[in-house]
Amino acid sequence: MSRRRLDLVGDKFTYLNVISYAGNDKYGNSMFLCKCICGAERIVLGYHLKSGNTKSCGCYSRKIAAERLKRGSGKIHPAYGKKRADTSKKMSGKGNSMYGVRYFGKDNPMYGKKHSEETKQKISKNHINSGIYKGENNPNWKGGISCEPYCDAWDDKEYKDSIKERDNYQCQNPDCYGISKKLCLHHIDYNKKNCSPNNLITLCNSCNSRANYNREYWKKLYTDVISKV
Repeated sequence: MSRRRLDLVGDKFTYLNVISYAGNDKYGNSMFLCKCICGAERIVLGYHLKSGNTKSCGCYSRKIAAERLKRGSGKIHPAYGKKRADTSKKMSGKGNSMYGVRYFGKDNPMYGKKHSEETKQKISKNHINSGIYKGENNPNWKGGISCEPYCDAWDDKEYKDSIKERDNYQCQNPDCYGISKKLCLHHIDYNKKNCSPNNLITLCNSCNSRANYNREYWKKLYTDVISKV
């Protein structure tokens, strides 16, 4: 049974006027070409328009994000001087992993696959000698930057929500596997203290984890993606 197509042409949603139907995405959701009050045109999913998740072409969100970042800098930020909560213990519970999510059953990308004997031996050896891969000995060691504190604006939920709104509440990785629905924000240049809108991009948990490897590749890719937003 085919999905009934939305008819939103001619309607107005906050700052967006719907001009025409623009086809369906890969999941069959209706998309529409919209014109923002600033004059820019953008294709938006119909359900994002109806739910109010997308209110403009992104100009409104960028304006709000810039204002929040400016207002949230330095000692005037309400979180100035406060320590971040220790979430390390929460990460060890059921359903969690080092990246905050663990995939069970068919959701696991390794589901149905078997390790070769050679791979099993390597895994066993790495578990026994796991200590040699800690800190500077780890091939992914970046000088301890993962321990650096975030900028003050990172504690502002509304600021982070405005970035996700700008990105249509969707993972911005063009090659997203679609195995994770949870969204988070990624620092494009891997500098946690740089929370400017142009350095933050919305990713699903899976793609955010992938970005910890081959960083130069992801940095270039997401810089190109965000420049088109």
